[in-house]
Amino acid sequence: MAKRNLNMNLFMKRQLFTSFVLCSMALVGVSCSGKASQDGADSTNQQQLDSMLAQRKADSLAQVAMADSVARAERMAAEIDLIKKLYASPLLEMHQGLEKKKELSAFCTPRMLDELKALYKKSDDIMDGDPSEGYLTEAFTGGSSNGYDGSFACKIISIDPSGDHSYIVTYKHLGRKRQTELQMTTDESEIKVDRILKRAW
Repeated sequence: MAKRNLNMNLFMKRQLFTSFVLCSMALVGVSCSGKASQDGADSTNQQQLDSMLAQRKADSLAQVAMADSVARAERMAAEIDLIKKLYASPLLEMHQGLEKKKELSAFCTPRMLDELKALYKKSDDIMDGDPSEGYLTEAFTGGSSNGYDGSFACKIISIDPSGDHSYIVTYKHLGRKRQTELQMTTDESEIKVDRILKRAW
């Protein structure tokens, strides 16, 4: 009887041990499964965050590019507008005296004015009655009006970009179609002609 009770106790202990082991394994499995699930969720969240940040960066770059494009377009429009006003001005109909400096300064940088003054001194088209100093504004059109009895006004045909803030101006002057290439710049926040890259041809 005692032996039977001993066997029964041993059997019960084995059953309890087996149950404990199975429960422990189940808990470990649940823990591992939960950790794997959490790791997967963290990875997905990080991917979503990275994607969102990448999209925001792309949107920001696109906005900067758009703003830059708009600024360039506005600058080009302002430069072309100034060229149109210059070629419509009576200042280009014939060379001008120094008293026209203020009017010419609305279109030209100091460097451009100095160049026009230097060209005036070298010009063969200055008559005896002309001032000893002045601005050879014919440099913009390439033609002397001396001896011409038609209209001295320029008629713009087209203004085409040719490089970094430079333009080829096609116009009709003194009965001929001509072209002049100009370089524009910003002088004290105002757009002006800085150089004549190529005189009329």
